[in-house]
Amino acid sequence: MSRTKEQSAIEAIYEILEKIEFLDKRVQIIDDNLKILSNKVTKMGRNVAASAAVAASAAVPAVTTVGGNTTRDEPKKQQEIDRLVLGNIKTYGYIVNRTKKPIENVNINIYDVKNKLIKNAKTNNDGYWEVRLPPGKYGVEYIHKNFKPTNRVAELSGDIRDYEVR
Repeated sequence: MSRTKEQSAIEAIYEILEKIEFLDKRVQIIDDNLKILSNKVTKMGRNVAASAAVAASAAVPAVTTVGGNTTRDEPKKQQEIDRLVLGNIKTYGYIVNRTKKPIENVNINIYDVKNKLIKNAKTNNDGYWEVRLPPGKYGVEYIHKNFKPTNRVAELSGDIRDYEVR
């Protein structure tokens, strides 16, 4: 009986080794795919930076900060995003009118501390928008044709995963 247990234990060890080798191959494939994706993101960033150089001659409206809220003298018509910003903090919000009805197609512009546009989004039919940002301080601008532009400041610390802009 002891001989059978020894054989089955050895067989189990070989089965575990085969599974580890299989998983190791899968991890290697995932690692290779991540490298390819990283290269593509880098190339996209270069292309966006080249496009931004062409758009850099556009005039930027003046910015005023009052009580921690940033306001712009006029909404930006069209400004290129000059770099790809990746982050792990889900930054989101809901845009509603005074009667709490969602407002669709509101343009959301996200600016870094140097007042450079780094991301933009639009609200969906539920008035919801979302972007991913790294930790830092950002200006958030809401623009809609039927409403006056509104600005908020978002300070994201590295210890959070979700941040609702209100």
